[in-house]
Amino acid sequence: MKKTKLPELDDAEHVKQVIPHGLSIAYIVRWTAKYYRTDEKQLTEVIRGRQEARLPRKVAIFLSQQLGGHSLNEIKDYFGLSHIGSVSYVTSCIRAEIRTNKSSNKEIDGVKRLIIEKAN
Repeated sequence: MKKTKLPELDDAEHVKQVIPHGLSIAYIVRWTAKYYRTDEKQLTEVIRGRQEARLPRKVAIFLSQQLGGHSLNEIKDYFGLSHIGSVSYVTSCIRAEIRTNKSSNKEIDGVKRLIIEKAN
């Protein structure tokens, strides 16, 4: 069976080559907030209950893992989540969204490009 590399790994490798010191979660949150024209606090603020409408927060969590290579624990702590499973759940939802929704894929790609461009 032929192994294929996930696109996320390609992006993470590219970031490591371009930015050897890596990207901090704060940096990823800053530029994600700018992309969505919202306040950084909106992305890190803990609001209990269902979070369907908080796409920018979910994208920041996803990109913290994908581009920053941060551990689930680091991401959980930064975003005030109570379990690492919450981080896994958010990132898997975003991956599914990317696979099934072209406009979401383009949007998240736009955030990624902005973050990488500003890091150079």
